[in-house]
Amino acid sequence: MFLDSYAAEITGGGGVILWLHILNFRAYSEIKLDFEPDFNRIIGPNGVGKTSLLEAVSHIGLGGSPWSERNKDIITEGEQYAFVHGKGVNRKQDVSVKINRSGKKEVVIAEKRLPKLSRLLGVFPMTAVGPPEIDLIKGSPIVRRRMMDSILCQMDRTYTESLRRYKKLLAERNAALKGVRNGSIAGGHVLIEAMDESITPEAGTIMEIRNRFVNMLSEKSAGIYREMTAGEGGELSIIYKSTIDIEDMGAGEISKALLKRLAARRKRDLDGGETTLGPHRDDIDFKKNDEKMSRFGSWGQARAASIATILAASDILYCRTKTKICLLLDDCFAELDPDNTKRFIEIASRFGQVFLASPRPIEPPAGKKGALFVFDGVGKIRRES
Repeated sequence: MFLDSYAAEITGGGGVILWLHILNFRAYSEIKLDFEPDFNRIIGPNGVGKTSLLEAVSHIGLGGSPWSERNKDIITEGEQYAFVHGKGVNRKQDVSVKINRSGKKEVVIAEKRLPKLSRLLGVFPMTAVGPPEIDLIKGSPIVRRRMMDSILCQMDRTYTESLRRYKKLLAERNAALKGVRNGSIAGGHVLIEAMDESITPEAGTIMEIRNRFVNMLSEKSAGIYREMTAGEGGELSIIYKSTIDIEDMGAGEISKALLKRLAARRKRDLDGGETTLGPHRDDIDFKKNDEKMSRFGSWGQARAASIATILAASDILYCRTKTKICLLLDDCFAELDPDNTKRFIEIASRFGQVFLASPRPIEPPAGKKGALFVFDGVGKIRRES
């Protein structure tokens, strides 16, 4: 089922983080912090640990950092592991993550160790916006696919499992293509054809769900972008670009169409040793007034559109899970003027709990004083109000 919500089922609702314990995490030797359920400002100069704190928060929601995939760099120099423990409003929202030097992670929820990291997703539904998010418009397609996967895996069990199986089958198909090409694996076209019959149903599920998600994302992003720019930034639209035509198709029809296209391209895939069609090659187009924003949009417009898209994804996540969202905002105002910044903060605060890190003072939205955290040095953070 499309967007088969399960976060509320896991958590019992109310995805806010009220308490956090960090040990051996980057510049933090050990800290314990209490958070407000609506708005939390983390203010300090560059290099003191603002982003690191947001990364620690993201570990109990996403299982890792939204901005770095190097797990071992998280561990404080000279230590063997890093540890993050967070609690929410109920017993099931008790999450701890231990990261070992090998990069292996151990995740425990309500004193029960998880067999798979993916089972963490949805306990604290979460989105993140930081300086790298400009890449959502201007950067590589992998950034945009990662955004879709991050949101969809938090609210759709079917998507999460299909994506996991697809990645495994894709790696096996690519290995087989290389093996057949160099003669180390027997079977040739017959072997690849059999593998295609296994991989295309998973691809069909992924592509259908992504397509419907992007349609929703486009509608919501357009409204938020219009509000952020006070109607002066043009009209934003987002289009899902798949490697095959999937318009008006269900998952089964997409699977059959992809199977045919893979058969037609099999020789090319064998020659190149890699799979050239499928959701791992799909992308998203961002347009402003029907022109590609990656080419014709300014950096300020690209930043505003990226932020609007993440906020729209937060709105979808909020509506689907019936659970407050944790929004991690890391110094994401560089190309925004003061008015756009104020509107952005007001919009972000609608969807749940905000963690906002900035090198300069930021006023909270009206009616939400929240908490203010400041630094006395690198890794030395305290709550001021």
